Amino acid sequence: MSRIRLVSNEDIRAMLEILEEDAHSRTRTYPYLAAGIGLTASGTALTMGTIVEVIPVLADEVDTLQITHACDVAGNVTIDLNGVPYTKAVSVGTADAVAEQLRGYTYGDWTITGATDKVIFTRHGLATTGVLKNLGSTGVTGTFTKTNTGAGIHDEFDIHSLQLGLMGTADTYIITLYKGLAGYEERIVSRRATTAANNNTVGGETSVRTMRMPAGTRISASVASVGGGAGKTAVLSLSYHWYE
Repeated sequence: MSRIRLVSNEDIRAMLEILEEDAHSRTRTYPYLAAGIGLTASGTALTMGTIVEVIPVLADEVDTLQITHACDVAGNVTIDLNGVPYTKAVSVGTADAVAEQLRGYTYGDWTITGATDKVIFTRHGLATTGVLKNLGSTGVTGTFTKTNTGAGIHDEFDIHSLQLGLMGTADTYIITLYKGLAGYEERIVSRRATTAANNNTVGGETSVRTMRMPAGTRISASVASVGGGAGKTAVLSLSYHWYE
C-alpha cells in the first residue's frame, strides 16, 4: 500500500521562493561568469600555510573632484567614472558655482556631496578611476583625488569556484577558505587541487559551494602543499554569485 504525502501551501511557497532566488542569482551572474573572468583576488599571493585576506570587508569608494578653474563659456563637460561617462551642462560661473551645478546632477548609484569647489562621489565597493574630460571651450578644469579605495562585495553572496595558479612545482595543494575578521577566522570550506608546474589548477576551476554570506563579509584563505614545498607562493582566484 503506497502512502501519499500532502504538501502544504507553506511548503510550496518556500520551494517557490528558493527557485525564485536561484533563478534571480543565475540571471544576474551567468553572463558575467560566462566570460571566464577571475572575479576576485586574482593576483593575491599566498605563502604556504599562512592565512591571507582575499576579499576584504566592505569599504566605500570615495573620490573627490576639485574644480580648479571657472566656466568662461557655457557648454558640456564629461565626468568619467571607471569608463562610464556622465555628460553634464555647466553655465558661466566661478569654480564654486561649477561644482555646485555638478553636485546637482545624478550619477548612477553614486551619492553626491561636497561644498565650495568640490564634488564628492561615494558608493559601496568597486575601486574607481575618475576623469574630468571633454571640456570643450568651457574653460573648466579640475582634478580627481581618491579619498578612499572601494573594496569588498556589496551584496549578499556565496563562493562557487576557485582556481590556484602560478605554482612553481607540480603538486597537490589543500586550499582552505575562512570568513571573519583577522584573528577570528572561521573555516568554511577546504578543497584539494592539483597543479602543473608554473600553471593553473589541472582541469580548470575547482567547484565549491559555500553558504550565502552577508554583504561585506571578509574572506581569507590558506594554502598547504601535500608534497611540502615551504616558501612557495600561489595565486588564488575566487568566483562568486551575488544576490540583490
